[in-house]
Amino acid sequence: AEYMGSSLDLVMWKVEVSAPGKVILFGEHAVVYGKPAVAAALGLRTRVVIEPLDTGVLELVLPDIGVNRTWPTETLSSAAAAAGLDRVDSPCKASPDQIAALSAALLRADDHAALCSFLYLYFCILGRSPAAALRVHASSELPIGAGLGSSAAFAVCLAGGLLRVRDMLAGSTAGGIEVSADRAALANAWAFVGETVVHGQPSGVDNSVATFGGAIRFQGGAMDVLQLPQLGLLLVNTKVPRSTKVLVSGVRSRHERLPAVMGPVLDAIAGIADSGVALLRQAEAAGSAAGQLEELATLVDMNHSLLRAIGVSHPALERVVAAAASHGFRAKLTGAGGGGCAFVLVPDDAPEVTRAALEAELRAFDFEVLRTTIGGHGLTHDA
Repeated sequence: AEYMGSSLDLVMWKVEVSAPGKVILFGEHAVVYGKPAVAAALGLRTRVVIEPLDTGVLELVLPDIGVNRTWPTETLSSAAAAAGLDRVDSPCKASPDQIAALSAALLRADDHAALCSFLYLYFCILGRSPAAALRVHASSELPIGAGLGSSAAFAVCLAGGLLRVRDMLAGSTAGGIEVSADRAALANAWAFVGETVVHGQPSGVDNSVATFGGAIRFQGGAMDVLQLPQLGLLLVNTKVPRSTKVLVSGVRSRHERLPAVMGPVLDAIAGIADSGVALLRQAEAAGSAAGQLEELATLVDMNHSLLRAIGVSHPALERVVAAAASHGFRAKLTGAGGGGCAFVLVPDDAPEVTRAALEAELRAFDFEVLRTTIGGHGLTHDA
């Protein structure tokens, strides 16, 4: 295919896509034991802008993780040929050999895994001959590495953006700004493939939330997408580092030592997740969550208490919960626990003075505090 056309064509298009991060509302940790959990799309988004270049290079700019890399397109074509990579129409996982060949030819030893994921998607979606000369720039409102799905939001943007570039290069702008259901499903499948390069065996939840928005109930391998009215919350990053692996194994060891206690606690967390889903469905039907907020707040409070009982809280997280409670709000840790993030449910009619007082109190602990919403859009074409 004649891709680039004349230099005049170069300025004719620009692709902009965005996708949200995620927060786990209910059910973290219990989900490891086959219980349901609920994740929701955050109002904080990752954006990717892709533009054609006439300089014969592929440029990748990821300012949030300090990446600014350029590869000549000839180098890319020969590296892809050596790795056996070319355009494929249905998503398939990278083999260890392909990853090794790509890394050896195009990456440095200390490169972030996101670069390898990017190159794999670039070749599989756009092909290798000729390798397209593009500038790909990503920016995110999400804290990186805080368990908020920043990696999956980037993967979804890349997949959605590169599929749109493929349309542009083929001279088709069909579909316009709207992301069709078929295109969303294809972008989601490619994003999951990209995530396997970075994370090995991801659950698929983060990329699904980033693609479809709203909220997702997941249990085992099954997922149900819920659309819900937007709910306000404060996202609080304690900045306390944690290891998901250590926290998960701590819960397992308690479960082995005290099955008669841990079993019912995990069942109770499952009950909270499903009660939460029922409330969200009611809110969806009513077009507003106002009638369900009080009950949701109770579930948030109970879920946090049970997470503390299974050993995954942290003094910093307890400070968030206590500060929220002192202002009449409910909060819980989200994700792995042991530090990381918490969220505070904030009703739309909460007085500004109360919100501001809570935010000031949390910032005094040196926590990062972000006002946002849950339940927003998934992958969108912004241009």
